[in-house]
Amino acid sequence: MTTTAGRALVLALPTGSVLRLGSVLHVAADWYVVVEGALEPVLAFTPASPEEALRVAFEVGNRHFTLALDGERVLVPDDPAMGICSPGSTCGSIACAPCSRRSGCSSS
Repeated sequence: MTTTAGRALVLALPTGSVLRLGSVLHVAADWYVVVEGALEPVLAFTPASPEEALRVAFEVGNRHFTLALDGERVLVPDDPAMGICSPGSTCGSIACAPCSRRSGCSSS
């Protein structure tokens, strides 16, 4: 990977390691490395019921994607493979709105 200042880095972490936004990975005399997230497109919706939230969580997990919670909104990847907001899909009645979030943001 390359830092915003153009410094090339190699990062090797043990299996199962998790990077959190804001984590400091390295400190030197005149520079440091902090974990930042990249913007990624997502779809946001507010489930009408706990059952709807569970159905969507199942559908997202079944496609091996992750979801995140932002207050009462559920954020899912804006990816054609999701099909979660498409008419005729299992969750086709859900009204989604495009937005973005930073990868690695906390998922409740």
